Amino acid sequence: MLHLGEILEKKGILSAFENQNLKECSRKHGYSYASMLLNFELLDDINVYQIIKENHRTALFEPKDSEIKNYNCTEGEISNIFQRLLPILRTHDCFPLEVDQGVLNLAMVDPSDQSTIEQIAFFTSLEVRPFLATKSLIQLLISQNDKEFDPIEFKQSILSLKSEVWNEDQLDKKTNEQVQEQLVKNLDLASSLIASESIEASESIEASESIEANESIEASESIEASESIEAS
Repeated sequence: MLHLGEILEKKGILSAFENQNLKECSRKHGYSYASMLLNFELLDDINVYQIIKENHRTALFEPKDSEIKNYNCTEGEISNIFQRLLPILRTHDCFPLEVDQGVLNLAMVDPSDQSTIEQIAFFTSLEVRPFLATKSLIQLLISQNDKEFDPIEFKQSILSLKSEVWNEDQLDKKTNEQVQEQLVKNLDLASSLIASESIEASESIEASESIEANESIEASESIEASESIEAS
C-alpha cells in the first residue's frame, strides 16, 4: 500500500523535501504523518479522506450521526484496549471500534500507516483491520470517551513543531507560491471563460449572417419566380 506521503508527492501536492521533513519530524516527536499534515493545515480533513479513498481499497467508517454515541469504550475488552492505547490514539488519529473474532477493527485517518498498525497489533496481540475515517470523526470519538482530551490544545502542541519542517523564510515562500498558483489558476479560468464567450459570440454572428444570407437568397428566388410568371 502506497504511503500517504508518496501519494501527495506523486500528485505534486508536496515536494520531496517537504515529504521527507514531515516523515522525519513525525518519527522524532512520535506523531503520525497524517496527524502532522492535518494539524499543520497543509491539507484539510476532507481532502486527505478523499485522496486516500481514491488511492486505496480500504473499508470506510461512515456511521450515521445517531450511531456515534454507541461507540463507547467504558466496559469490556474494548475498554481495556482504549485505555491501553490512549496515548497512541491521540497522537496517531485512530480509534478502536470493536474486537471481532480476534480482529481489532480500527478507525484511522491514514490506513496506509503500517507503522501505527504494527504498534497497535503488538500492544494488543490482535490482528488489526483498518477503516478509513475523517480526523474530525475520530477526535469526536476520542473526546466522547476521554474527557481530558482537548483537540485544540493538542493541535497547538503540534503547530509548535512546524518550523522544523519549514523555517519562516520557507513558510513565507510557500505561502507566496500558493497565492501565485491560485492567481494563475484564476487567470487561466478567466481566459478560458473569455475564449468560450468569444467563440459563442462568433458562432452567434456566423449563424445570424447565415440566416440573413438564406433570407436574401429566398427573397431573390421569390422575385425571379414572380417575374417569370408575369412574363408567361
